[in-house]
Amino acid sequence: MPPKFLALPSKSILALSLGASFFIVTPQAFAMDLSSAAREALQYDAEFLSARQQAEADATKSRQGLGLLLPSASISASRTRTELEVDGGTASPSRYGNSYGITLTQPIFRLDLYAQYQQQQERSKAGQASLSQARMDALLRVTQAYFDVLIAQDTLASSNAELKAIEEQLAAAKRNFEVGTATVTDQQEAQARFDLASANQIKARNDLEVKRFALNQVVGKPLPQALLGLRPAVALKAPQPAEMSQWVQQARKANLRVQIAESAAEVTRQEVARTRAADNYPAINLVARKSRTEPYRDQGQKFDHLETDTIGVELSMPLFSGGSAVYRSKEVAALKLKSDFDLENAR
Repeated sequence: MPPKFLALPSKSILALSLGASFFIVTPQAFAMDLSSAAREALQYDAEFLSARQQAEADATKSRQGLGLLLPSASISASRTRTELEVDGGTASPSRYGNSYGITLTQPIFRLDLYAQYQQQQERSKAGQASLSQARMDALLRVTQAYFDVLIAQDTLASSNAELKAIEEQLAAAKRNFEVGTATVTDQQEAQARFDLASANQIKARNDLEVKRFALNQVVGKPLPQALLGLRPAVALKAPQPAEMSQWVQQARKANLRVQIAESAAEVTRQEVARTRAADNYPAINLVARKSRTEPYRDQGQKFDHLETDTIGVELSMPLFSGGSAVYRSKEVAALKLKSDFDLENAR
């Protein structure tokens, strides 16, 4: 189910561009209507497919952010070789030892991790909005290309009809000139009109080929000989409500590009909070460790192994980082202002 804030724009766009009921339904297998062209475009358009993969990647950010607040575990293992020298230069035999350990960490008070969690939630939300925007852009591209072909078809048909009519006028002018009822100027003018109409026909035919090629690039497959046009006497409904101010207010809230800019602004706000927390606030973690060392030596005695279990709370507090924290704070503050201006520009 798409997010609620996508409902109005998607319905409006689809109602305009994918009105399948507007098109003639015929048994001609070679014909193509706008709905089928749109389906093909959504399966082929590289820009939309790229956005879909990006949205799938962004969808994982929500779980990534949650994982920052959940327990984490790590294991370690090492093998060491120790050589001891005693007085007189005599070396003792080499000693080998193995150590194993597992550590479990649960964040308790980590404002920086919580800010990262909020960032990842916004990035996931923005990814879905970007996908919906890319879908609408793809539908608009195929709709524009489709109607460009229809217009070019009509233009060529009009040019053909005009050329046929002028050709008959030219033939009549030649007959009249032969019988003496028309002058040579009348014949030449008729010939000039015929030449101009022939040039317009060639131009219209070339334009149709260009428009068909552009649509082919969007749908990714050879086009049929004919495209289905609108049904006769189609009645398009007027926008509701009919006041521009209401649409402007709706767009400031529901427009997908505004939603994306809002998420980007929220990410930068959380980045300010994360940086401030990482540079100025303590971090408290619950840590549990279990380790095993074999063999174990203590005061000259040798034991098969030593196992250690510890659990406690660790606190760390940043003190000084060479001054980089100051400039990092200035950087994120500038980026926050930039994102606010980008949001205002989108609105």
